[in-house]
Amino acid sequence: MSDFQRNLKNKKIYNRPITHHAKQRTLERTEMNLTELKQNSNFALKHGYKIRNFSGELYEYLNSKQLRGANYLIRVYENNIYIFDARLKRLLTIYSIPEAYLPIDNYISQNGSPCIILVSVDGHREYVGETGLVDDIGVALEFRTVQKAQNYIKNNNWVSVMIRQGAKFDIMEL
Repeated sequence: MSDFQRNLKNKKIYNRPITHHAKQRTLERTEMNLTELKQNSNFALKHGYKIRNFSGELYEYLNSKQLRGANYLIRVYENNIYIFDARLKRLLTIYSIPEAYLPIDNYISQNGSPCIILVSVDGHREYVGETGLVDDIGVALEFRTVQKAQNYIKNNNWVSVMIRQGAKFDIMEL
């Protein structure tokens, strides 16, 4: 058994709720002291906003801060972005939200708002339906949240092709 595996098993390295890196970055990037960091990081982990609570440019910015892999959590609390190790529940690093995205209330998505996707192509309006584009708003595909509609646009290849061909996709809340 390696030293790393022994330390992991004995939790000698990983029992810190905040990494040294996170402490250093907090002092560099925020006005917070280390006592406030400990209080705020615990609260952020439990009660902070998740990425899915945001829309628009702030949502895209938060996505750019995600680390590769599924073992990380991002939370937003008091205009800071906290990145945690999901398994060990410890703070890895912190970023301040850029001034351009403040106040964050402007970007909080309306999770309960159903919506549809409106597509404009050469001045003609259509809607996203079950099997592609439809002319009738009555048969348009309804998304439960703005976030789900944004994910639909982001994750469909045919949408990407249409955007490159000049189509414009807008989300219309109902």
